[in-house]
Amino acid sequence: MKIKHFASKAAMAALLLTGLASAQTNPDVVVHQIGVDGGDTNDIIYYGTGNDIAAYSFGTQSCNIGTSALVWGSTENHPVISQNMFRLEDERFLHIGQSWLKHGFCAVNEPGCGSCQSSPCSTLGVGCADTYWASLNDGRTGGPKYQIAASIGSHPHPFPSPSGNGTIRGRLQVHLEDIDQSINGNGSAEYFIEGHYISEDDAIHGNAGNNASWRKVNVISHTNVDGNGPTNVGEEALHAWKDAVPSVELVRISNLNEGGSNRHAFYWLGCNVKDNNDGTFTYMYAVHNLNSTQSCGSFSIPVNPNANLTNVFFHDVDYHSGEPYNGLDWTHDISGGEITWETAETYAQNNDANALRWGTVYNFGFTTGAVPQDVTATLSMFEPGISTSLSGPTKGPGTPPDVYSYCTSTQNSSGGAAQIYNLGSNSVGSNDLILGASPVPVGQFGIFYYGANEIEVPFGNGVRCVGGGTYRLPIEQSDNFYNIAHSVNNNQAPHSSNLTAGSTWKFQCWFRDPPAGGSTFNLSNGKSITFQN
Repeated sequence: MKIKHFASKAAMAALLLTGLASAQTNPDVVVHQIGVDGGDTNDIIYYGTGNDIAAYSFGTQSCNIGTSALVWGSTENHPVISQNMFRLEDERFLHIGQSWLKHGFCAVNEPGCGSCQSSPCSTLGVGCADTYWASLNDGRTGGPKYQIAASIGSHPHPFPSPSGNGTIRGRLQVHLEDIDQSINGNGSAEYFIEGHYISEDDAIHGNAGNNASWRKVNVISHTNVDGNGPTNVGEEALHAWKDAVPSVELVRISNLNEGGSNRHAFYWLGCNVKDNNDGTFTYMYAVHNLNSTQSCGSFSIPVNPNANLTNVFFHDVDYHSGEPYNGLDWTHDISGGEITWETAETYAQNNDANALRWGTVYNFGFTTGAVPQDVTATLSMFEPGISTSLSGPTKGPGTPPDVYSYCTSTQNSSGGAAQIYNLGSNSVGSNDLILGASPVPVGQFGIFYYGANEIEVPFGNGVRCVGGGTYRLPIEQSDNFYNIAHSVNNNQAPHSSNLTAGSTWKFQCWFRDPPAGGSTFNLSNGKSITFQN
């Protein structure tokens, strides 16, 4: 039996809810508190592990900030409750766990979030709260996400029970590698939880855009997760990323009337561009499907054709406990002036392919030397419906600078890793370009060479960074200061016909290194140079 609990009301939370309600009409449910019980006590349960996965649940308290009662107790249009966990490390925000769904029943209409106009438990009254303890939100007794038409808010009955390991099935599941504080990297990570309600009565009235809230948590250990801050009411999880990393750009993308007249679906697109201070930038994107049943089947970013993209990245969150989705990673393609990630199978090939479905965040990214500029991202829909694609503003790689470093180098017998540098200019007319590399072994012979392509493959004791047809510059010998250099003469053939204004070439230094053993040679990193008049 559900027990009635009374929650105290913080002044700031009350002001926020008053502001939200002032612009709303009809019923409108929000998540007023997460990770606490009705007495404002932290309420996050750890159940144990199975298959190197930890299982949790946390309390949620809903509030009706609308102007009329919200339907709650009927069989097929009561709310369902989703629980999610996220990890932030090195400015990257990842969805690391999700639960099966708690099905709501009998709203107790308790005070705690406004001036409660109490109603029968088949509805949630205006200004009234309803609390589910973590034990009530236990996903082991919940239903699957695949049955929910999120933009409509409806679901069938009866629903199947979760399957799998008895300790973790149905619950908020997080891989130990993502949360165990004894694993390298997790100790510096930050963690967040999100509660999300899907309600048909809410969706009918066009109020489904504010049904998720987030809160920061303190992971003392994977067995001990505690609260760490207030609930951020009406904000989905990517707002936590922007709150922690101010450089994040966040935009909401709407699929209007997806579920019918005034039943809108929403995506959130977050972008963060990190300057690596080595001539490259790491582009990080996160897309949150808040409540779209159509789902997203591909994600595209325009890129400059001359930009070389490395470390292309994709991350999704696991489904579990009998959900039918296949979980195959998205593939990517770079062509036609854009990079596109897409599901391994189309909707026509497999209705249960790993699309970006409601209540999940998928991540995309890459590293490049091209500086950020304003572009338009494209989200193509997975299932047939009212839209085939959506778009929104973000950042993408623009025209690369004339000169930038790329690729990596490894330690040589000098004790350091050789870095290529340039002096003079990239002007063909001035003909004053000097290439150098340091530190390299003293008294060893080497060459600078160039080609058209950026690559990064093991070679000798180091990494080869230049591909395609290559051209060698004359042999040089390193000095007593661990330096090797060459003055480029672009009046000599074949360089006079290669190093022309408007051309772009990739340069690298190769040098002998017998004291290091192995292949007895090594290389610097790479340098891209676009020549001007």
